[in-house]
Amino acid sequence: IYNTESIFTMINITNKTYYAICVLCAGLTALGGLLLVFGTYVGVLYNIVSILMAFCMMMMCVQKTLPKEFRYSAAASMVLWLFTMVPTGEGYNLLSILGGALAWPVFAWPYFRNAQPESFVRKTGSMVFVAGAAQLVGSFAPLSQMFAAVLSVVFALIYGLFSYFLFKGEAEHES
Repeated sequence: IYNTESIFTMINITNKTYYAICVLCAGLTALGGLLLVFGTYVGVLYNIVSILMAFCMMMMCVQKTLPKEFRYSAAASMVLWLFTMVPTGEGYNLLSILGGALAWPVFAWPYFRNAQPESFVRKTGSMVFVAGAAQLVGSFAPLSQMFAAVLSVVFALIYGLFSYFLFKGEAEHES
């Protein structure tokens, strides 16, 4: 039987690592949206993002260094990321839509709530909530492919910025 804490300590996985994965996933999502702007849909890219984010959230759930509120939020976000992988088939898939629109805001909530009022985490956290709401509403609106693709790039950049400030804050906290 392996002691998981010693394995993670040996490879030095920290909260900063998870935030870096979030930045990477946001960048991949922006790339997918940018490709969609030019008419190329790369579904496997979104699948990779969903798998990476679900794995990242799962790993954050078991991090003893995070307060319970943050771990519970990561657990809920992980379930929502798994919802995004439900096959859509024809028409709308409510689970996939809810997962895609709510995964980031649910993850962001405890960070937003515990951040200082003028911090970048709080400011970008509020942008994450607006982006999630707009994504949810936009999922049911008859948007052109081009406009939806541009919105997905904007949302991904917001999520990436939020993750970057979490990463930056953790880096400052470590030093």
